[in-house]
Amino acid sequence: MQRPMNNEAILDRLSADSGDTETGPAAAEKWTKFLIVEIGEQRYGFYADQIKEIVTDQPIYYVPFVPPYIKGFINRHGEPYTAFDLSLLFEKQGLDSRLFLVSRHGGDQLAFQISDVTEILKVSEGELHSLSSMDDGESYFSGVLSREGAEDIFVLNIDSVVARLERDLGEG
Repeated sequence: MQRPMNNEAILDRLSADSGDTETGPAAAEKWTKFLIVEIGEQRYGFYADQIKEIVTDQPIYYVPFVPPYIKGFINRHGEPYTAFDLSLLFEKQGLDSRLFLVSRHGGDQLAFQISDVTEILKVSEGELHSLSSMDDGESYFSGVLSREGAEDIFVLNIDSVVARLERDLGEG
């Protein structure tokens, strides 16, 4: 397991120049940055351009009559952000953490509860694979990062998670 990154290192890596100054055949290859996080014992990937900020030590304000994977709201600069517990959605076991990824997702104000940020990966298009089977659990993922000698990392499909919330709220 890799050592967790501190906030300054994370921000530096996210805002760093993409480094696409290669020449030759590699220059034509498309590269994408991913933020790799731990949610409980599992590692997941988020497209780095979908994350606005990483916030720590945030109190969660309970909201009644929402699905169990919605912990409530966190307050960011006077604005409420829906706090998702993805561990509860995927693993059926709640996460005890006050660390959140605040997402850039259209007009939605979303925060995903995480255990830790482990790394930032810049990967080539060939390292992101689509999922061959789309059962209920896999629909929450847009693909899987497969790297030689490393554990596969599922990449979150934020649109699917939001669609699940909309379905669940519509049924309630």
